[in-house]
Amino acid sequence: MNSKKLLSFFFLMFFTIGAFAQGTLCSNATPFCTAIGTPFTYQNVTGSAIGQVGPNYGCLGSEPRPSWFYIKSSAAGAMTFSLTQSTTPGGTPNIDVDFVAWGPYTAASFPSACSNLTGGCTANHTCTGNIQDCSYSSAATETMTLNATAAGQYFIIMITNFTGTAGFITFTQTGGPSSDCSITCPSVISGDGFTLTSGQPLPSVLSCDAPSIPLYASDNSPFGAPIVPGVMFHLTTTANSTFSINVNSSSGSTTTLGPLTPTTNIDYQLYFMNPTNTYTFSFCESNTAYANVPYSVVDLASGTTINYGTWVDDGVCQSVVITPGTIKGAATFTASCGTCVTTSPNGAGSFNPSVAGVGTHTITYSFDPGAPCTPYVFSKVITVVSSTDTSGITNTTICEGSSATLTVSANPTQTFSNTTSYTIPDGSATGISSPITVSGISGNAGASLVSINVNITHAYVSDIKLYLVSPCGYTIALSQTNGGNGANYTNTTFSTSGTSIYAGTPPFTGTFRPE
Repeated sequence: MNSKKLLSFFFLMFFTIGAFAQGTLCSNATPFCTAIGTPFTYQNVTGSAIGQVGPNYGCLGSEPRPSWFYIKSSAAGAMTFSLTQSTTPGGTPNIDVDFVAWGPYTAASFPSACSNLTGGCTANHTCTGNIQDCSYSSAATETMTLNATAAGQYFIIMITNFTGTAGFITFTQTGGPSSDCSITCPSVISGDGFTLTSGQPLPSVLSCDAPSIPLYASDNSPFGAPIVPGVMFHLTTTANSTFSINVNSSSGSTTTLGPLTPTTNIDYQLYFMNPTNTYTFSFCESNTAYANVPYSVVDLASGTTINYGTWVDDGVCQSVVITPGTIKGAATFTASCGTCVTTSPNGAGSFNPSVAGVGTHTITYSFDPGAPCTPYVFSKVITVVSSTDTSGITNTTICEGSSATLTVSANPTQTFSNTTSYTIPDGSATGISSPITVSGISGNAGASLVSINVNITHAYVSDIKLYLVSPCGYTIALSQTNGGNGANYTNTTFSTSGTSIYAGTPPFTGTFRPE
């Protein structure tokens, strides 16, 4: 069984967790890349999975417990690889390893390659059609050859675990053009490389008296290649439905993953992690009637297996500790205005417009995962403008040798509202907006804002994330997923003079400080 899901929380306690099924299907194939002579190690598949229906598996007589991968060529030529399977990461080969490889596929044909795994073999390493190479021997070490006719071609590889023994698959490229590591390096699928708390892009203009704004590296990255530090857990669950993983950081953040989906080959990606912290992962279960579960922990930046072992099904929690410096990758915010930005090793930061001063400033986020990948870098320009309001100054002619009194009239308090009712969509990433037209206020309206009042009817108020967004895109998080299983915001006022929204309870009647 395979499953995909994303679970996240990164406000205050700030790290994010994602879950993904490792490739027992072609559609979930894992990208890999190695420098020549550098091994790439990955936990094998145990359990009862078999090869999917459809592909021609060439020389393979069976396809038990498959793992799928793909690779990209950097130039034309024959790329040779050593494939081994062992009970320890990179250890002495001692588990039978079999494989079949298809390709090459162009960039245009690769998206549909899983439905075009055709060809045939008459013997080990003797194949035609789309099958590049294949072996079904009893050896624990195999040699695989992939013949690329140009740069940018893709090959799909399936490796089986014939005996079902828990262990690790290791690829080592031994010759030919190096593989193209762009498919495994940190990147962003689309959008900006860093955003506000709400995931909204940074505003292009801010007043110099606006409060500091939070900066977060984008989490819109390919699974397994985030632009922040993190780790990946690999494991195949049994039928035990009580498995869970508790995650704790020395900075105070904590969460629980689980109960884990039974009988599933799954990866858990934890990212926005701080390499200077200590992390403790506790494996817990309450039912001891099932088999033990092998697991491994891989550093996402380096691809290195940093911990592995066996989750013992004995009804007692067992812990894995990731010490400071074990997690790799350097995340940094910088700016042309120097100290106007702060930065944290987990991919968070802030921008202070009053420190930046009036002018145009460039904010840059970079993440260096280390060789063979080059650093990911994204920059954005933001303009800070003066908050001075001159519209209320009385025009007066001053003659030489004379004097005059200049008077400034303040804007009176004004109220603007939108009483239209809107239906809140269920499960929507974009939500619903209630636009409020503001007029007759000069200067920086944001600096003049006193309060905002809302009334929202919703049976499960912790589903609600509530933001105030200015026309230039500046976003204030009013309340996000607060209130547990209570209902409604009733005559709720947000103002800096209120008590913390975290201290309130549904229906939040009264005055509260925004988040």
